[in-house]
Amino acid sequence: MKILNKIILPLLVLLIIVLIIWEHRTKTSASAVFQERTVEYTLQLAGENRPELEKVLQHYRNDSLKYLAAEFLIGNMADCFEEQWLPYRNEKTDSTFSLNLFKNQDEAFQYMDSLHIGFKLQKIVPDYKSIHSSFLINHIDRAFALWERDDNRYLSFNNFKETLLPYRVDKEKLENSSEFVLSKYDSLLSSLEYTDKLQACINLNNQLKKEIKWNSRMNLFPGSLSCDEMNRLKTGHCDHLTNYGLKVFRAAGIAVGRDFVSAWGDNDAGHSWNVLYLKDKLVPFAGCGDNPGEFPFFWRTPKVFRKTFQYQHGGIWAYKSHHQEVPEELSDHYHIDVTSQYYETVDIEVPLKRRPNRKENCAFLCVYNRSRWQPVDWGKIDHKKQTAIFTNINDSLLYCVMYYNWMQLKPATAPFWVASADSLHFFEPEEKRIDLKKIFDYNYFQWNKTEAQTNYGLKLWKNGTWQDVGKGTSYPCVKNEEQEPTLDPAYSYQQSSDQWDRVSSGSIPDNENINYFIDFDQVPANGLYLLETESRPFWIVNGKMAGRFPFKEWIVRELSLP
Repeated sequence: MKILNKIILPLLVLLIIVLIIWEHRTKTSASAVFQERTVEYTLQLAGENRPELEKVLQHYRNDSLKYLAAEFLIGNMADCFEEQWLPYRNEKTDSTFSLNLFKNQDEAFQYMDSLHIGFKLQKIVPDYKSIHSSFLINHIDRAFALWERDDNRYLSFNNFKETLLPYRVDKEKLENSSEFVLSKYDSLLSSLEYTDKLQACINLNNQLKKEIKWNSRMNLFPGSLSCDEMNRLKTGHCDHLTNYGLKVFRAAGIAVGRDFVSAWGDNDAGHSWNVLYLKDKLVPFAGCGDNPGEFPFFWRTPKVFRKTFQYQHGGIWAYKSHHQEVPEELSDHYHIDVTSQYYETVDIEVPLKRRPNRKENCAFLCVYNRSRWQPVDWGKIDHKKQTAIFTNINDSLLYCVMYYNWMQLKPATAPFWVASADSLHFFEPEEKRIDLKKIFDYNYFQWNKTEAQTNYGLKLWKNGTWQDVGKGTSYPCVKNEEQEPTLDPAYSYQQSSDQWDRVSSGSIPDNENINYFIDFDQVPANGLYLLETESRPFWIVNGKMAGRFPFKEWIVRELSLP
């Protein structure tokens, strides 16, 4: 026994020491992760390519500012890489397939689905393993030459690093984009008057709009595109167009960034666009699309983020416990929150109906997007008050707070509408029953797409799931042009069902003044409802269907500097 004690006790002491050290290290994991994103960390990852990166640092040893720029690029290179995606048909590479063969996303998807065609990630090439010193040195020298022009003297070093300096914008093929742009747009760039940055941007963007078009079919391609690929395809989705704009404008010495919405709050999908850095303001626009001063928002966003080249170590990463999991939608370290530059934001404190785990100190704010709850922000949990605090968010939207563990979202509250910082309306089904009148199916392309004489099911959000609560058959209504709708702009749809009178009998006119609606009898009051066709959720305000912010154009003309 004495021998066992001599062996076991030291082992137990050693184990306790190891656990204490591990606990300390994991508690400081946020700062440790930040420290990893340094020049030395990248050099270690580079392996055999380390000498190429060291040549860059040595080249600028006697130029302090360019040396800092080289450190910035190399120190943030750990997550820079090229993704190579290829089309596959029945598990074999299909070199003949091209999305350009189709008119839109629906047509392409049907064809791909019928023949079992999809895209697969074929290869990942990290920059630190492949990049050459001459590439970085030439790029840094050219970026500084652009920054030192008289028309760019207003750019701070920090803004320069995030606009003119980055050598890539996403996971596209590594390329000399400046060489491509200067060759393709040589005569146009020579004619631009750069002292008027706004007009120069507009003139250049007008040319891009003629060459590159948005098409929904490109949503099916999961990868990024280089300048050469964009020039060949002549099309792309929002990110493709935005990224192409970044490279073209930066090569021209016009400082631009990229802002994005990961998920709209009152519509499906998200969006991305460019932002022009002027001396006293920022101006949003769409590369290959809407010019500065013309950029429209049609839907409302819970959060707007700005893409960065620099690794962001703060936010949730500096606050969360080491036990806390982070949803994939919020796991990117390369963005900052700029919502307050676009909206007058609010801070909310949300009571948590379901008690949080003591090991969790973050909850996640979600919007309903793409037929699911999608995380768009995180908030601090106050365990004493059992609340979660979310800052700098947009009001007039539907939210739900969730926990995230074991790679699953679990509701912490009922869904709620944010009318203001102090006014949250929770949709918790009641014992009281009501009749839902003139309900309709819809999407963001069509106000009412309810089919004629069709059976529809109704779902209710209850206890964290959608539950069946009713069925109804659609019936025709004719539009009453003389009846003016009374709308609450915070709750109601673009049109109102009170403009439509039910067709009581006789033949149904076949014209644009006929729409179909559905009634559901005796369903729980104060509910969040959803048609089984998986349209967006809705609720009832003053007896009318509500839930989507009115479809109207909001032009974003300029933003204040951060």
